[in-house]
Amino acid sequence: SAMDAPSAAGLGGADPQLQRFIEVETQKQRFQQLVHQMTELCWVRAAGRAVGSGDPVAMVGQGGL
Repeated sequence: SAMDAPSAAGLGGADPQLQRFIEVETQKQRFQQLVHQMTELCWVRAAGRAVGSGDPVAMVGQGGL
């Protein structure tokens, strides 16, 4: 219809900005997910060392936390 053409053209003008915004937000989400996974992995390893050593204070001294 006649009304669809102008709105589609207007959307096309903003599309590169919208696409860039989505890329940035996607990268932020991936980064946060990676940080979460790494934190969880390090926590599991540190907790394992603490249980193995029987001394949680030693774990802190070794840079475990």
